[in-house]
Amino acid sequence: METGSISRVRNRALWVAAAHEEGITAWPTPASTQGRIEVRCATSTTISVLAINATGTWLGMKNVLPIMQKAGHGSIVNVSSLAAIISGPAVGGGAAYSASKGPVRSLTKHAAQWFAKDRIRVNSVHPGPIYTSLMSNYGITEEQAADPVNVTLPPHIGESSDIGYGILYLASDEAKFVTGEELIIDGGYATH
Repeated sequence: METGSISRVRNRALWVAAAHEEGITAWPTPASTQGRIEVRCATSTTISVLAINATGTWLGMKNVLPIMQKAGHGSIVNVSSLAAIISGPAVGGGAAYSASKGPVRSLTKHAAQWFAKDRIRVNSVHPGPIYTSLMSNYGITEEQAADPVNVTLPPHIGESSDIGYGILYLASDEAKFVTGEELIIDGGYATH
């Protein structure tokens, strides 16, 4: 997804809703923008990041909630970030990123309260340092990413599957008593 492409986020939500109209019961939101944010963000870049991360999450929920209400139950798992809780780095546009993930956290809690009566659970996942293709694309090796400055406990960098398993749990019936919660998956990063 290109930075600033809010229509693609909305279209994805509409496509999924149309394809599964008779029974969407779980919906993970997009994780993030996939572009690098420079230290001195242009206003348009910041607006794009907010549009994808905050507005995209809202549009996704807006489009799947009526389907879940019709089904009589559901689970939404919003992907936020540890940066929404403890802020992001002071370099590389961290403020724009953190500011765009904070609303995901708030929307999750609001929706959890509002739609509990419809048997719809809404939770969020807050990944910490995770080695992804985005890091690789910017020349960051797995060894560099696993530097003790970035990773605390255990001594390795997180993987996408670590986040996926958290989302899988929250979307499953095993989490039937979990709503409005923030699952931090960060290898202990927030403990420091």
